[in-house]
Amino acid sequence: MKIKSFLSLLFLASAACSCQKMSEQDMETTNKTITFKVDFNVSQTPMSRAGLGDHIKTLVVYDYVDGVLKNEITQSSTETGFGIVKIDASYGTHNLIFVGHNSQTCTYDEENSLLSFDKVLDTFTAHQTITVNGETEGTQSITMDRQVAGIRLAPTDAIPSNAASITITIDGYSSKLNPKTGMGSKGEVLTRSWTYTTSQIGKNDVDYLIFSFLPTENSTIDFDVTVKNTSGGTLSNHSIEDVPIKKNQETVITGTLFTSELNATASVNSTWGENINITL
Repeated sequence: MKIKSFLSLLFLASAACSCQKMSEQDMETTNKTITFKVDFNVSQTPMSRAGLGDHIKTLVVYDYVDGVLKNEITQSSTETGFGIVKIDASYGTHNLIFVGHNSQTCTYDEENSLLSFDKVLDTFTAHQTITVNGETEGTQSITMDRQVAGIRLAPTDAIPSNAASITITIDGYSSKLNPKTGMGSKGEVLTRSWTYTTSQIGKNDVDYLIFSFLPTENSTIDFDVTVKNTSGGTLSNHSIEDVPIKKNQETVITGTLFTSELNATASVNSTWGENINITL
């Protein structure tokens, strides 16, 4: 009788232990499908076009658990269901980075928390930490904010026949973004050049737009523009110091470019936000 009771207790203990192990194993392998509806901050983006695909060409989602990339999803604006992202997420805490951009390539360095692009264009991001368990809502809304400033040169005089190329140099430019803080990498020097085409000669509506992240909340840049003539010499050169740039705003530099004096003004384009005018 005692032997039978002992064996019964041993069996129950073994079964309980087995159930506990199965339960722990089930917890480790349990997944839940989460659907993320991604959009941009409408109040921060007073534009006439309301669709997500009107502003970005690519949406990328990086899903990390304990520093390990579990999912990387890329969508194109030409795809059906653009902006609706489904992730088969394991139970636990997920660190999610959402990136909407118009660049050709985008990479994320989780260790240093930096996004890099082949060329910085209009960019929106969101950072979200979600703990996934049985009670987690199956549908989540994600709102991305614009993280770039626009810098536009808009000359008011016509391009002369002896103009060959234009080079813009920006000191204080930022090429990488920390999506967790919304701030850019340390300021650097960017140089970008364009060659005038025959069809552009004589026109006064050719402008140049460069996007930059912001190294600090109150960022300024030093702006230099040089025009070369068809003989290889300098046709004109103009420099402006301490030009303000702001996130979600476009700084517009206007004036006569091809003369000895720039006589420029800088403002913030009302397409993105309220105007800030600077007269030099």
